[in-house]
Amino acid sequence: MTSSASASVPIRALLLTSLIWTVHLPVAAAEPRQWFTLTIDGQRVGHAYFEQESLSDGRANSSYFRVAVTQLRKTSSVERKVRVIRDAHGRLKDIEVSSISGLQKAGWRGQYDARSSTLRRKITTRTDTQIISLPKTIRGPDELIDALEPLRKGTGKNVSYSYLDPSLALPRSIQATVIERRPDSVVIRVTNDPNVAQLEIDLKGQLRTLEQPFMGATLKWAPCVSACDASVDVPFDPIARLTVASPNHIPLAATRGTIRYLVSGHDARALPLTSEQSVTRRGNEIIITICKDCGTEPKTDAGTVARYLKPNAWIQSDYAELRSFARRATGGRGSLSSRMRLLTEAVRAHMTGPVDLLGYATAADALRSRSGDCTEYATLLAAAARAEGVPSRIAIGLVYAARFSGQKNVFSPHSWVQIWDGARWVSYDAALEGFDAAHIALAVGDGRPEQFEAAFSALPSWRIEKIGLVRNSQQDGN
Repeated sequence: MTSSASASVPIRALLLTSLIWTVHLPVAAAEPRQWFTLTIDGQRVGHAYFEQESLSDGRANSSYFRVAVTQLRKTSSVERKVRVIRDAHGRLKDIEVSSISGLQKAGWRGQYDARSSTLRRKITTRTDTQIISLPKTIRGPDELIDALEPLRKGTGKNVSYSYLDPSLALPRSIQATVIERRPDSVVIRVTNDPNVAQLEIDLKGQLRTLEQPFMGATLKWAPCVSACDASVDVPFDPIARLTVASPNHIPLAATRGTIRYLVSGHDARALPLTSEQSVTRRGNEIIITICKDCGTEPKTDAGTVARYLKPNAWIQSDYAELRSFARRATGGRGSLSSRMRLLTEAVRAHMTGPVDLLGYATAADALRSRSGDCTEYATLLAAAARAEGVPSRIAIGLVYAARFSGQKNVFSPHSWVQIWDGARWVSYDAALEGFDAAHIALAVGDGRPEQFEAAFSALPSWRIEKIGLVRNSQQDGN
């Protein structure tokens, strides 16, 4: 590990949960655009709106969202617009999605065929067209309020449904529950596993407030009536929210051995046990011990190993370009450890583009753009490993940096890869100089962005009380 590589450490998480793009609510006819002010801890950080537009043969429902943030002490933003076009009978026809996350721009356009329940999607950064099969009962990105109608009208307390997640055009599961009924409104908890949001809707179906997780904070929506899209005076600083102070400097040599951390403000049950990390409770505190073989992870079943070998929407190991990249790196030969070393080096050498802490690109997009931060390094390495027949998963956690974005001696959000060697999960870090005892895992998973948001949601309450260096344990990291 080296502090000079700290620019590869992310302000990670999805930044936005998928729900944020699905809260399209009806707008009064006299007000075709409904504005909202976005705040964190009472400080205005951005704006959003919902809009209805009449077309000659139907209508368009649009949502727009913008939060001003800082990354590496520079002002940036996270934006997304979703436009859903419906025919004169209200049936879903077309969807357009565009987004900006720091330096990354992305988007897609799709046409929905109700007869076959398929979406024909064209990604702006690719030349091919995807055909995506969807459930017959799928809800469009603009139908949240319709799905919640039984809760609003009092004919039910819980609803579950599938909706079309506009981030990847994939079906996702939503569960909604009434948590309070008021004289003129209803408060509803909406869960998009693993994230939870809370919204209040009046009896006419208009949004009053929305609260949802955002980069370790709670982002609040409230209706706005004037100067709604004015510039933000003080952009949100996620680094201040998501970094955890270290009580002391950690020498590089110490990270190659065993380190023990005493942490308060976190539930030990939420932390994973891995072959490299053990977690125990001591009163209201937890003790985390990390080294090459410090942990005893629960047995991994064959089904889980098989799942981490298959491609998914973020780790597209079946793409021809990714398979070629992996094969060029390894030549298809060598031991597992030597192939992983070659893949790690190949990813590190390939990612020569600008560092961007805000975006979240898939492995295929990272391969194409050659830019990003540790998350893009991790998704690309995981995809390359799977392309070589090696099960891989994404570790989400913290890593120590002597200096990071003007701060000294902090633990910043980070991600890396763990591969299955046939007996245990072993870590490889392409963004830094390998895995070491300064890596604290908060979660492991398949790389879905919302897993990052959930894992980092507790960081503002974290406090590392003490760090102990365990002597006579000089293992080298990968």
